[in-house]
Amino acid sequence: MAASRLPDVPRGGPRPGAPLEQPRPEGLTQRALLHILETFFRRPLVYLLPLVLFLGLGVYTALNAEDEYRSTGVLSVSTGSLLEELNVSRGFGYERPSAVTARNLNNLIGTGGFMDTVIEEAGLTDEVEQGFLRYDDARASLRARAHGDSLVAVSSTTPVPEWSQALASATLRAFREYTVANDIADATVRIRTYEQLRDRARENLERAEETLTDYLRANPVQTEAERPVDQRIVIARMENDIERAEAELRAAEANVTDAQLAADVARTVVERQLRIIDEPLLPNAPVSGMREMVITVAIFLVLGLLLSAAFLVLASIVDRSIRTVGDVKARFGVDVIGVVPNARRA
Repeated sequence: MAASRLPDVPRGGPRPGAPLEQPRPEGLTQRALLHILETFFRRPLVYLLPLVLFLGLGVYTALNAEDEYRSTGVLSVSTGSLLEELNVSRGFGYERPSAVTARNLNNLIGTGGFMDTVIEEAGLTDEVEQGFLRYDDARASLRARAHGDSLVAVSSTTPVPEWSQALASATLRAFREYTVANDIADATVRIRTYEQLRDRARENLERAEETLTDYLRANPVQTEAERPVDQRIVIARMENDIERAEAELRAAEANVTDAQLAADVARTVVERQLRIIDEPLLPNAPVSGMREMVITVAIFLVLGLLLSAAFLVLASIVDRSIRTVGDVKARFGVDVIGVVPNARRA
């Protein structure tokens, strides 16, 4: 067995009285590295096989990747209302309106309710139900990115150009409607409340008018001058009820009108704060270019390196062969006096 070389000894043997030079001790880290390197160089092709396989798989995947088409729309964002509430500070920093909006939009894309709205707005419900477009693929194709302080780019990447354009456009419109709905939520509640009051006032008015009509039919007279005083008093009270119901109805209708006006103003403000400045266009060329191919090959290359390294380390741990002087001392706890060189390597 040969573990290391003996130090050079002058021809004719060591000088009388000179001590025999001992091999230099090796540390644990050095022994481990030497063990790994020797394990690798004994069978380098075996340990490089995972790297070669993954590299070939990466090249095959990159060359046979399906063409994808990307459509992008740009949204202009300014703070205010719901957006102003979302534009919060984290620590001592300030978040840009575009960054807050992009993060909020990406979070919405992860929800089922918002994606249902997007798919329906895009007119792709049949494609999803028939399995041509998977629900998760539609969600994964959408992405919002911040550009500068007030611009948000919303893109969709799918194998079909029409799908990409439809999904990107639907996402922009659905997000605007979501923001509007949140911003005018209070106004919407007021509108519904005033509409209920208006309907109740209208019913009261109709009931009062029917009561008066029935009373007049039940007490007919030739002229009002012939009507008894007690009937005139009852009729006057009924007419007062009608006037009061009419006043309540007019007030309720005015409240409904004011609430609707407030909602329209809020909608207009939000639409001005969220303006689509670039509509998504129909892509005419795929985005699967050299950059995507290089990224794909690089990912498989890294995976192959990691697997090869793990295989090599595992093989070196399992291998219990003694190759260095340090292995002898670490395994058996004895000192090495000398090492016999390998005659075949001498």
